[in-house]
Amino acid sequence: MEDLVDNNMVAQSIAAILAYKTVPGTKYFRKVVHLSLHLIALVLGIVGIFAAFKYHNLNSIDNLYSLHSWFGLITIILFGVQVLLSWTESGCMCVYVGYLFT
Repeated sequence: MEDLVDNNMVAQSIAAILAYKTVPGTKYFRKVVHLSLHLIALVLGIVGIFAAFKYHNLNSIDNLYSLHSWFGLITIILFGVQVLLSWTESGCMCVYVGYLFT
């Protein structure tokens, strides 16, 4: 399960990167689509982490016992920080949504 979610996170991140250049519309609309797709990717990554912890807890396996699991957790945390910083740098999404409909 967690591999499926993590692979979808990577695919969603790639879609977000491509969407910024390929989605027609204003710059603000492209930013909203780009940020929304990144938020979906972040949620998928968090679901993958929770699935891994749940699987380990149900099967009495230690959590975070390998370097690979630590790198995965750090990657999700840094990706979340990146999304948060991009949100605050470019303004709240509600500003863009309000701009689109006015």
